[in-house]
Amino acid sequence: MQGFLRHTHEQSIISSIEEGRRQTNEDFYTQLDSQMRKDWERQKERLFDELGRHQVGTGGPEGATPRKKGTGGGFDRGVSLTEHSRLRHT
Repeated sequence: MQGFLRHTHEQSIISSIEEGRRQTNEDFYTQLDSQMRKDWERQKERLFDELGRHQVGTGGPEGATPRKKGTGGGFDRGVSLTEHSRLRHT
């Protein structure tokens, strides 16, 4: 009987440790994912802003207008400028 109780107690401890490890891993990867998404959004915003500044400063395609923050317009204009430049040189 005492062996059974000892075994059950050890299994409970092992189970608790394993559950804690699983939860820690899940929390870590959830936090990592969240931080990576935030970092990507900041980098993407800087890229869009940079593309928008270059487009406005180069007198790009007609009809180009400055974009509002957070709309992604700088990227669209950057792609448009790249395509415009590529077509001009072919």
